[in-house]
Amino acid sequence: MLKHCCWKSTAVPVVALACLISLPNTLDAQNDFIGQKQSVNRVIQLQPQAGATVVKPQPNTASRIKRKTLPIAAASVQQSLEAIPQVGSEPIRVPQVLQSPIAATAPKVTKRLARLPDAIVAKPVDSPAETAEKVVSKKLDVLPAASAPVKATAKSGNIVSKAQSLIKTEIFSPKFVNVNKPAVVKIQLSNLGDTPVDQVEFLAALPAHVKLVSASPKPASVEGQVLRFALDRFGAGDQREVSLDVIPTERSSMDIVTSVRTENQQKVLIAVREPLLETVINGPVQANIGEKVEHELVIANTGDGVATQVEFDTLFPASLVKLTCSHEGPIVQIEPGKSAKITYESQAIGAGPIQLKSSVRNDDGAQPKLASLDLAIFEPTLQISAIGPKVNFVDRNGIYTLSLENSGKVDVTNVDVALAVPEGMKVTTISREANVDADQGILRWKFDKIASGSVEQIQLMAIAEKEGDQVCSIVVDSHETAEKQIKLATRVTTRANLSVQVKNESGPVQVGGKALFVVELANNGSRNASDVSVEVALPESLKASDSNSQKLNVEGNKITFSEPQIAPGGKVTFRFSAIGQTSGEHIVRTVTQVEGSERRVIAEDTAYVYEISEARVSESLTPNVPMR
Repeated sequence: MLKHCCWKSTAVPVVALACLISLPNTLDAQNDFIGQKQSVNRVIQLQPQAGATVVKPQPNTASRIKRKTLPIAAASVQQSLEAIPQVGSEPIRVPQVLQSPIAATAPKVTKRLARLPDAIVAKPVDSPAETAEKVVSKKLDVLPAASAPVKATAKSGNIVSKAQSLIKTEIFSPKFVNVNKPAVVKIQLSNLGDTPVDQVEFLAALPAHVKLVSASPKPASVEGQVLRFALDRFGAGDQREVSLDVIPTERSSMDIVTSVRTENQQKVLIAVREPLLETVINGPVQANIGEKVEHELVIANTGDGVATQVEFDTLFPASLVKLTCSHEGPIVQIEPGKSAKITYESQAIGAGPIQLKSSVRNDDGAQPKLASLDLAIFEPTLQISAIGPKVNFVDRNGIYTLSLENSGKVDVTNVDVALAVPEGMKVTTISREANVDADQGILRWKFDKIASGSVEQIQLMAIAEKEGDQVCSIVVDSHETAEKQIKLATRVTTRANLSVQVKNESGPVQVGGKALFVVELANNGSRNASDVSVEVALPESLKASDSNSQKLNVEGNKITFSEPQIAPGGKVTFRFSAIGQTSGEHIVRTVTQVEGSERRVIAEDTAYVYEISEARVSESLTPNVPMR
């Protein structure tokens, strides 16, 4: 016999209600419930007491019955139940009042059951007779401590959650069972609410004389005769089933008490977000001394929360001086998926490798995010050289070569070259197109970049127009280097370059005859030949002839000639004669010298003198008479 009831205190006795339950004939376990097959028409007789209501015999139809606890009338509590179902014709006597199953349990179990929810209370029934005439069913609606559906509303931002849950239990059991025979009791729990229910605790209390064989699912704990089941999450409309295999060990009613506990939860969905900061430094990785560089610190929020009060700190080494920063102080906030950019301008003042470091943190207490950038600072080594003639002559061409060599490790950009041409030179040819400033006499070239390890050359040809030191001034400036200036000087000079020729115009002469000589002076230099003097030395075999020319001076066998000036490219000639004294070939030598020059120009020619004499021939001739 199964009875479902609840209580508030073990001090209040609960009167057992005897009822008959028909077991569905579709259950195969019918044989186990009644011990052995019974005839469908078998009658269960009751031995009523005085004043008791007789329960009509009912066939063992084994129908599935829902049980519901009914209110217990006050008069029924005092009334004794004198008859219970009897197998066969053997009458069974029962005590006047059935003891509560709680009294038979151990103290520990009693204490455990005393803590069951107050929401579970025993409902009185009308009377045993009325109960026997009805189909007994039970629907136990158990809610959290409020004992009524709870509608909870909570706000989190724009999210509103409402929770309403209702757990219903239904017990399915056999009508009766024999002593020491197994019985199966099934309890079905259903969530009739519109929201899921978490942490459902189901309790089942067995009488002391009922032995538990097995339970499905396995109880979370067993304390004496109380089984505690921890059921997982109940979705809206979900069902769970608890199956108990029990055996009664004595002929006494099996009062199995169940209880459902749920937490009165109010579920509020509050989104928890977290900002995640990532940082990087962008900018050049090499620079030259004196160059101004710009770097950018990027702080990105890759999380889903707002980063607030973001602080950043950038460390500049001694060789890189910070000039400006685009933002000072903490950044108020950085939205998810957004980034903040801080621009630094600095100037390199020392060569060598350095590292630029930044630290970023916000007010959530997380570890700072670090970023770094390796920067190499170089000193440009742009070498400038110019090659040209050290000495040149007026109206002569000179070739000049200007070289720009970058032997450093970095490129040099925006190179400007300016060459100032002196007044005494005239440029006729250049190897690279230049910007010509004719008024200032300046040639300009521009190179966007001179790569590391490369050489750029400029060649030009110029004619020296004036005597003196002609100085070319060359200025080179670039983005990475300071202005450099070099000078290339060419000494332009003039020179009287005389050539002398002596020519015997008369050919061989007789002794005593005159040999006529012509002296020709030519100035092939670039300067006037001033105070030109020519000295003619005659051998003793020749005698200088008197001359009427004022430019000739004859003293003995020495003849001198003077010319105040011979212009470049000019020619001067003079003649003298010499009388041959003796026969033979005689050398005539001239020595020419120009004032201011130690050079002596010597020219020679010869005079051939021969002697005339009569030829005498004498011989005796013998007449030769022709033969006839």
